[in-house]
Amino acid sequence: MWAEYIKYIYREISDSFLNQLNLQLNEEFKHLVGYSIPEKKTVLHPEEAVKNDTKTMSSSFKTLVIIVVEGIDAKIAWKNLKGDTFIKVSDEVTEEDIKFWWEELDMERMKIALQAYAEPVKFPFAIKKKRFKITYYQTFDSEMIFTFSFSEQETTKKEIEEGIDKIVEEWNNSSISSEDERMQIEHFVNNNLQLSNKIQFSFDFRDAIIDGLEFVVKKINESSLPIKSLKIEPI
Repeated sequence: MWAEYIKYIYREISDSFLNQLNLQLNEEFKHLVGYSIPEKKTVLHPEEAVKNDTKTMSSSFKTLVIIVVEGIDAKIAWKNLKGDTFIKVSDEVTEEDIKFWWEELDMERMKIALQAYAEPVKFPFAIKKKRFKITYYQTFDSEMIFTFSFSEQETTKKEIEEGIDKIVEEWNNSSISSEDERMQIEHFVNNNLQLSNKIQFSFDFRDAIIDGLEFVVKKINESSLPIKSLKIEPI
């Protein structure tokens, strides 16, 4: 849930209040900006106590909407749909009780931030003599999706899977990761991708998000696996 960080600021917040805030603001955000809120890339960071406006009978707080590293000012407001009383963040609510909306949201800055992180970027490390095309979508999260394409005539999914298993095993048995389990890489094949010439892996690099990623990608590039392309993106 993209808005979950609020619980650390407003510790009394109810699950139902947070759920309605998350759902309703995401819908309005999509209508205003044209994108859904990217769950894995977004943090909502309130910057003040809740304020009640007796003229409009609405409540609000100022917040930063952080898209990866880009902080954008906004205000979140809500109103009681069933009476002239203020709804507290600790109240239990349903969709029929409460209406949320965005105020003071810089939509142009938001669009730019979202587009910047939806486009491929340069790798954070150099790869000499790339054997195949690599497309990398920037992420600061440890979990990633690797999608490989290959020629059906030259290899099979099983060969790719065994090759990736050996590379991950080599990293996990190395001195840097064997001494600290947080540096161990976890991975598995994603069987939801039903294409004969592609195979997809889910990776969790945990604390090895920089060194482990570089090791795995370079080892794949140095291997003899007949890969045609690799796409790396956030989950």
